[in-house]
Amino acid sequence: MIYSSSMMVAIVQEEAPPDYFYNKQLINLVISSLVFLFGAFLPYKHYSNKKLMVAMTAGMIFILVWLWFFGVGMEQTGSKSWIDLGVMNFQPSEVAKLFVVLYFAGAFYRKSLNNPLENLQPNNIIYPIIIWIFIIFCVANETDLGAVIILSGIAFAVVAASGMSFKAYLKFFSVLGLLGGALM
Repeated sequence: MIYSSSMMVAIVQEEAPPDYFYNKQLINLVISSLVFLFGAFLPYKHYSNKKLMVAMTAGMIFILVWLWFFGVGMEQTGSKSWIDLGVMNFQPSEVAKLFVVLYFAGAFYRKSLNNPLENLQPNNIIYPIIIWIFIIFCVANETDLGAVIILSGIAFAVVAASGMSFKAYLKFFSVLGLLGGALM
């Protein structure tokens, strides 16, 4: 946000000090930098650890189900997908995007230990796909179509980069596309 224009918005609309938005963005920058450093220095082999993957999956599903079923989300910009943490608002679908990348990459890595990825077939990745579909379903119920599209693109990109044969990739995502079209 541009400081000179946000200053007036902070004073007039938020009835806050002129540097209100600057301070909020500075806090977000510090928090995101710390998370980045943690992720950058954590050895990548830890991301494929089955216990870590189960904990991440359980945490992501818990947050999304909590938001969906218990209606704890607050509405912002037309989507009821925000959780108020007091200091800042948190949108679980943003974490879901990172989760999908890590989960799929970890799942493909574990599959590659037993079988070359060129031989990977769609039925070998059924569990990650089921989890992905559940996440898509929960985020779609928050009426956040943009996040659904991005989550779908992320999943398609990670699967495409996995080394699965192009024929198997097309077959699998054609079936998913038909299934998605039928459910709409």
